[in-house]
Order: sequence, then structure tokens, then C-alpha cells
Amino acid sequence: MLLIQGITAGYEKHIVLQDVSMNVAPGEFVGLLGPNGCGKTTLLRVISGILTPRSGQVILDGRNILTMTRRTWAQTAACLMQDMGMDTTFTVREVALLGRSPHLPRFGWESHHDHAIAQKAMEEADIAHLADRPVSAISGGERQRAFFAMCLAQGPRLLLLDEPVNHLDLGHQIQLLECVRRLNRQNKLTVVGVFHDLNLASEYCDRLLVLRNGRIEAAGTPGEVVTPELIDRVYGAKVVVEANAVSGRPHVVVAAGSH
Repeated sequence: MLLIQGITAGYEKHIVLQDVSMNVAPGEFVGLLGPNGCGKTTLLRVISGILTPRSGQVILDGRNILTMTRRTWAQTAACLMQDMGMDTTFTVREVALLGRSPHLPRFGWESHHDHAIAQKAMEEADIAHLADRPVSAISGGERQRAFFAMCLAQGPRLLLLDEPVNHLDLGHQIQLLECVRRLNRQNKLTVVGVFHDLNLASEYCDRLLVLRNGRIEAAGTPGEVVTPELIDRVYGAKVVVEANAVSGRPHVVVAAGSH
């Protein structure tokens, strides 16, 4: 599905990523971890085509994304970034309907089918009750869910998420990630997401990649990656890692005052 080969990328004279390679299989849920400034968001920008790498290539379904039009890319992939720039006079419904744009005829309008898809996406994101409110009049967490609805309405086979639970309360964090995991399992939706919360990443992802200083430091299942040794090495934090009592997956415990 997604092949990243030897990516070096950055901004102006500053190199952020250095020779990063990874492979994401169809239907896989991969989490990107690492401290601030390690290159997680930069890697998503490269995959999405927003940022052109200095070297290397991103292959999506056998095609270099730099040879694709934005419309073709958007018919396959959707990206929920932290800094979604948008006209704040749009209503939540209009934001969700924007997800249908790559699938419309060049000079066509949304059909009843498109409206139905947008409505379902808003319901999945628990934002349908605010459908007619402008996004300027809702909270940051509600805007995040509106943009998530837009991504779902796109009907992607690849979903890129940059800190998807940022601004969300605990209940909506779980609801959003449960929705992503359900689509991942039922529809074989391929997901690559940036996470700061190690426990959420451990619970929901099939595989984790840890970036450090612009390079891949570790990769593997949550059980292989989320260890006290790696967390100390990468984050400079001493923690205890226990098995989650429900899922059995690694759970990071911070003992306040122990450092």
C-alpha cells in the first residue's frame, strides 16, 4: 500500500528527516512516536505530498505520489493535520461535504448520495448535532471532530492522522480512535498516525515506529517497542511499563516525584 524509501526532508536549510524508510501493509494501523522535533509531522507532510523531500520517494499503490495530481491522491488518501487551514464561516456540514470534492465531476455538485455519506461521517465523528453551526462558533475539540468527519467522507483507503486526539476530552479521544480502529478492521482502512500518548498508541496500533533525531530508532509491535529502556533512551524519562489489565498491551506508568 505505502512504501517510503530513503526520505530526507526538511525546511529551508534545516534537515529534519534523514534517510527514513518504512513499509505499511494494506489494512495496517501504524503509530509514529518520538519526542518533539524528531520529524513525525514532517514525515506525514512528505507522505501527503505537502512537503517535497530532498531525496527519496513515497510510493502509494505502486505510484510515486509526486506523479499524482492532488485530486488522484485525495481519491485514495485523507489527512487530518494539526493545522487544518479553512474558511471558518463554513458550517460543520459544509466542512464534511468538502470530503466529497475529489469524487465530484469537475463542474458538478454534491448528490443526495454525497450528502448521505457526509451525514454518516458526521454521525461517526459525533458532530452531527452541530451540522449547521459555523466552525468558528464551536470549540477546538469540536472542530477537530468536524475535520475528522471530512476525512471520513472522503472514503479513503489510507488515513493519515497527526495527533488526532489533540484538543479532545477523554471520551471523544476513545470514541475517535475506536471509530478509526473499527474502519481499520472492517474496511481494511490503512492508518498511519502520529501520537504523543504512548498508552493510546500502544492500545490501538498494530505496529509502532519510533523516531529520534530524524531517524528511525525502533520499530515493532507495542510489546517490542514500549519498554522502559527505550522510553528512557528516547524521551529521557524513567517509567514503569506494566501490562494493561484489560488488553494485555504495554501501559506506561509515571511515578511522580521518583526522578
